Amino acid sequence: MEVNTIKGRRVGLTILHTKSGYGDSPITIGCGVYAHNGNREEWTGESLDGQIPIKALLEWGLKEGYLKFSHKLDRRRP
Repeated sequence: MEVNTIKGRRVGLTILHTKSGYGDSPITIGCGVYAHNGNREEWTGESLDGQIPIKALLEWGLKEGYLKFSHKLDRRRP
């Protein structure tokens, strides 16, 4: 698991899915807050949860460069 420091807390993604499971509802996100304990990350008992609308997630991914269109369709083709 990748743990990142966000707002002073070490956060690891634990859940990422759509409520329906078919990609037609908001993305549900669950993150655990971790503390580095020796050679491992240990859950502190604190969590972050929420939902992000799919459109907002896609727009963010495009803006930040995580998502890119692979090609453009030429609609002028005969």
